[in-house]
Amino acid sequence: MSEQQEADADLKVIIGWKKASERKLLWEDVSPQSRAVKTLWSQWDRLLFRNGVLCRKWENDIGDQITNHVVLPHTLRLTAFEAHHSHTTASHRGQYQTK
Repeated sequence: MSEQQEADADLKVIIGWKKASERKLLWEDVSPQSRAVKTLWSQWDRLLFRNGVLCRKWENDIGDQITNHVVLPHTLRLTAFEAHHSHTTASHRGQYQTK
């Protein structure tokens, strides 16, 4: 997964910044970047590495559950979305069946 993240143009930027320093960059350094990079930059304090893979810390509203979600490279997002939303065992199976 880390290799696929490094191959993603946007994730590569964030990964490079996180590995170089835990300090969040200034907006002036980020503003020329893509929308995806800016979005991840805005979540800076929630980003961390687990076994070399970039993850985003997620905490439920109550604060009693914290999990780390893998930040997927662009090439895997559609596959993951379809797997979680369209499969027969998915929690919801498309707009028509949800209605």
